[in-house]
Amino acid sequence: MFYRYILKYTSLLGSVQVLNVLLNVLRNKAAAVFIGTLGMGLVAVYSNIIELMSGLSNFGLGISGVRTLSVLYETGREREFRHEAMLIRTWIFLGALGGTLLTMLFAPLLICIFNSVEIRLQDILLLSPAVGLAVLSLGETIILRSAQRLKTLAWISFGIVAIGAVLAITLYACWGIVGIIPALLLTPLATLGLFYHSSRKVCPYRICPLRWRLLSQGLPAVRLGIAFVGAGVCYSLVCLLINSMLTHMSDIATLGLYSVGLTLTVSYARIIFSSMDSVYFPRLSVVAADGKKDVTEQNELINTQIDILVQIITPFLLLMSLCLPLLVHLLYTDRFLTVLPMVWVALPSMFFKAIYTPVAYLSLAKSQGRLYATMEIIYAVLFGLFVILGFHLGGLLGAGIGISLAHLCDLLLLSLVYRRRFAFRMTASTLRISLVQGCLLAIGLCGTLLEGETSRIVVGAAALLLSAILCVGQMLRKSECHWRRSK
Repeated sequence: MFYRYILKYTSLLGSVQVLNVLLNVLRNKAAAVFIGTLGMGLVAVYSNIIELMSGLSNFGLGISGVRTLSVLYETGREREFRHEAMLIRTWIFLGALGGTLLTMLFAPLLICIFNSVEIRLQDILLLSPAVGLAVLSLGETIILRSAQRLKTLAWISFGIVAIGAVLAITLYACWGIVGIIPALLLTPLATLGLFYHSSRKVCPYRICPLRWRLLSQGLPAVRLGIAFVGAGVCYSLVCLLINSMLTHMSDIATLGLYSVGLTLTVSYARIIFSSMDSVYFPRLSVVAADGKKDVTEQNELINTQIDILVQIITPFLLLMSLCLPLLVHLLYTDRFLTVLPMVWVALPSMFFKAIYTPVAYLSLAKSQGRLYATMEIIYAVLFGLFVILGFHLGGLLGAGIGISLAHLCDLLLLSLVYRRRFAFRMTASTLRISLVQGCLLAIGLCGTLLEGETSRIVVGAAALLLSAILCVGQMLRKSECHWRRSK
């Protein structure tokens, strides 16, 4: 049951994400042509600031709110669902106001951190409403995820990317670098409009910001979310520190190249991870919330999610590795070809992420916020140390190696800790699939080191073909087994 359910909605959300990637091709190409590496660096800095301040202001309700509401929705308690939704929306509203004010307050400090003439105080002040809009959008996303409106979420995400691409291309083409701030402001405004239009059909918008007795009822979700906030803010601070260090060690243009390399490594792999928050976590929360059950169903669900992610992401990464030079030509310009080595050595990080992310969600599903925060903070610190040290020793190539090493360490730590804490066990089947696909990925990536274009393509294509055959065969076999079991 779990396998067919997760596979169905992973395919749905992944298909829409493919359309999003195609739109981002146009957006990134326009950015590369109209604002160049300097503009890409500024976009990375400003986006990082918005992410940091919105993460600091949303009380972590993107996770804890979904956990609470999904259990209520699954058990048919509609009245309680609406009441809890009102509480979560109220806390989100307060967080949006606070995030906007905090961004204005800390703007001078952010200027000092980067110490670059290209990053101006007035630009950060103008960006502060984008923080509030991002937080408000999160509140409506929580409602849709908890109510399992997965098709709606998929098409909203496509609409957001489409609107963002049109705005960015138009503004960059007309105003160049000056168009960055308007694009970053208008996109979250459109995002909020799309989410609100759909979420109000599930649950009418109501808030109670002046009624503390009601607000206090939402404190359990906020307390769990605070741990998530701490982890997210720590990671955003580390990213901010990395951006600042790269600026000091080199320049904004180099930071632009690093951000492009990170985008190629991480952003397009999100196609595969698109179902995690919307499909997997609500289901895991329901399973983990029942303390009477043993860990068998919990481990079955986690192993199923790992199986699907590993089998889909390995051919994806091999295909991306094979087509990377062409992708850079299509997405950017020849000035960005220097990031190719960084991306090739950073791609294994997404394979490691496919294994450990389903496990990492378990602590949140069990309301173990402190444990989740501790593991995420350790990862963030390792990520910052490995990337900065790697860049110091080997430039962008060293930074890419650092990204993969940080994810590998996170995989090993999570496996050890969660095995002891929650009795999580990876099944022999899941371990075998991960090892086989991991070896094929290693072979394909090692092929990029070969001299000669023909040799590189032959090795990469052979690894890709074998990985895809194993992926399709395994999915067909497991789907048939689960169908027979459900019958």
